[in-house]
Amino acid sequence: MPALPTPPRAPRHDVITPLHGERRVDPYSWLRDRDNPEVTAYLEAENAYTEAMTAHTKALQEQLYEEMLGRIQEDDRTVPIRRGAWLYYSRTETGKAYPIYCRTADTGASDALSSDRPRADEQVLLDQNAEAEGHEFYQLGAFEVSPDQTRLAILEDVNGYEDFTLRVRNLETGAWLDDRIEKLGFGLAWASDNRTIFYTTTDDAKRSDRVWRHELGTPRERDAEVFHEPGVLNNVGVHRARSGQFVIITSASFTDGEAWLVDAAAPTSAPVVVRTRRANVEYDVEPGDGWLYLCTNDDAVNFKVMRAPVANPGAWEEWLPHRPEAFVEGVIVFKRFIVVQERQRGLRTLRITDLERDETHYVAFPQAAYGIQVGTNPEFDQGDLRFIYSSLATPDTVFDYDLRTRERVERKKEPVLGGFDETLYAVERVEATARDGTKVPVSLVYK
Repeated sequence: MPALPTPPRAPRHDVITPLHGERRVDPYSWLRDRDNPEVTAYLEAENAYTEAMTAHTKALQEQLYEEMLGRIQEDDRTVPIRRGAWLYYSRTETGKAYPIYCRTADTGASDALSSDRPRADEQVLLDQNAEAEGHEFYQLGAFEVSPDQTRLAILEDVNGYEDFTLRVRNLETGAWLDDRIEKLGFGLAWASDNRTIFYTTTDDAKRSDRVWRHELGTPRERDAEVFHEPGVLNNVGVHRARSGQFVIITSASFTDGEAWLVDAAAPTSAPVVVRTRRANVEYDVEPGDGWLYLCTNDDAVNFKVMRAPVANPGAWEEWLPHRPEAFVEGVIVFKRFIVVQERQRGLRTLRITDLERDETHYVAFPQAAYGIQVGTNPEFDQGDLRFIYSSLATPDTVFDYDLRTRERVERKKEPVLGGFDETLYAVERVEATARDGTKVPVSLVYK
């Protein structure tokens, strides 16, 4: 039997940090310095050691890879998403590692949202495979089409360090604009003028701490700092509200948060705080038609939903009270409908409120144990909710749910190759009683 390689050992370089009258000694803090050749050499040695120790599993790795690949339909297309006069989707091709993002004009055809419908007039917005050529790593951090749908802004990372670069493409010509901004964090938002973009930057610890405003065609040196978060426990984010009325800036830690609103039609205006942060109080804001809806744990361990007038964001009033049997995970706000994502008895539920009719109902699901994930719903004034349903026996299935009639249309079921037949399996949910009497839900699947 060949001798085993010796595992690499990282040298100790003690760094002493005084804090609260104590001395904290960290012998390995030097490993955070990615530009240090010693760090690179050590990581390469670790990788080489791992390769040597797992060399005997190479054949098994290949076998498992081929088995898993054999269950996947590589030539595939997502269900189109309707946005204005366009239908947006992505597709994958056999042998290619990344998706291709496309759109076609929405003709209003009855099968327009079918993932199988041929797209003769397809416009490729971004082929990640082409952009990834020449790079050992490629990651897309943001993909945002401008409000008038004539430009595409992306954040891309080509080194794996989440150092994102902002690039902007003219969708009418396909040409990339000269605007290129490097060393950015997550988060990207268009203003309503289709020329102004908000982005974030990070500090030395890779914490998103600042939001900036960039006008297309101008140098980065002229970009304006819009927001700065000095607190080292908080991360900053930025996104455009579904309503299109605001660009929302968030600052959140694990225990509290704060949100600021920028008028999307007046991008140079100062941000307005929704409510100043409080210790151990979290909240998210979703603008609606004249109202802000806020999901918060303020005096509500399971979270509740408040609302406030857009003109007076600090004047909160209760809209959905705290309930011990329901954990509120989030709120999705449309012009006429409010969708509250809850969890009850361990299962996710969708609570639908029709503001016009003042009616509320829950979406019914067919199996005793299941999973639900809300899909992409970009339009503020839409009457359908897209969600993905799955269970231990049911592959991911995309539905469009009519919020008015409560009818649903199955758009696509994820294909599983290799002879899988979901009708051969049953799903049940039972409860096991723990020693203290607590009922513990158990999901079962059997053939």
